[in-house]
Amino acid sequence: MNTNDLTRDLRVGEEGRPLTKQEENWVLMNVLQMPWKDVNLIESREDRDFLLSKAEEVHTALKQQHEAMNRARQQRSQEDAPTNLVFPN
Repeated sequence: MNTNDLTRDLRVGEEGRPLTKQEENWVLMNVLQMPWKDVNLIESREDRDFLLSKAEEVHTALKQQHEAMNRARQQRSQEDAPTNLVFPN
């Protein structure tokens, strides 16, 4: 997963404009794993907003998990880094 995907706001398109229906469909399809044909049938603004808020929750959880994995990876690499200590034979 691309880091840029994790840092962007799911409810705002490029240039800060509201998402188009097609962009909303893409978010729901990818984040909530809903089939495009089903997402495209959702006409109620209330239902779309609800699902987009759930997608935002999942997105936030994924972002936090990604950040935690990066911190753990960085900590492991620092622990494994060679030291300047010289050990006698």
